[in-house]
Amino acid sequence: MTRMALKEEVPPQLRWIVRYFTKIDEVIDLLVRMEKRQIELLEIIAGRPPTVAPAPPVAPPRVVVLPPVPAAPAEWKPVTDRLDKIFMELGVVGEDLKEVKATLAPILLRANGYHVETIDLTTARTDAEFTALQGFALTVFKCGGTIGLKFNAKSEDKITIDALTYPQMLLVDWFDFTKVYVTNTAQSGLSATLISWKR
Repeated sequence: MTRMALKEEVPPQLRWIVRYFTKIDEVIDLLVRMEKRQIELLEIIAGRPPTVAPAPPVAPPRVVVLPPVPAAPAEWKPVTDRLDKIFMELGVVGEDLKEVKATLAPILLRANGYHVETIDLTTARTDAEFTALQGFALTVFKCGGTIGLKFNAKSEDKITIDALTYPQMLLVDWFDFTKVYVTNTAQSGLSATLISWKR
């Protein structure tokens, strides 16, 4: 006899009962199939052709109507900012969150532009000025030889950078500059690639 589809409201605390009886139905179906196979094997052993038992009726799936999920409050919005997610995990919310973000705002800078400068080290130079390299951070993306860098003025101390093996890179950040001075000896076939990051 075919069972009718059952629609019922199941409160959350009783949903385990639905899962329990669903498992019982699966076990009963498995036992029926095992009994059928056992009969076939016994008939083969006795030398008689196996008889195929009619398949048991398949019960329709149970339909469980779950309660609707409450809608999100009107003021709710998903957290997409990585810092906000970190602060939420740390329990920093509300006015405390606003204060912390305001404190970090001058430090956590994001670039909205950049400039790539590839310098041929075959030509020797002393304090050669590169005004296109300006911003708040500089990445030495590649360096095949040795170069010296000064920021903003020739009178500043020189930063000497030896050859880097990719993916090695060097980053100078949290520093505003409007030009870079480059010094290098003649190094045939070598070059350096610098990237300046701008606000």
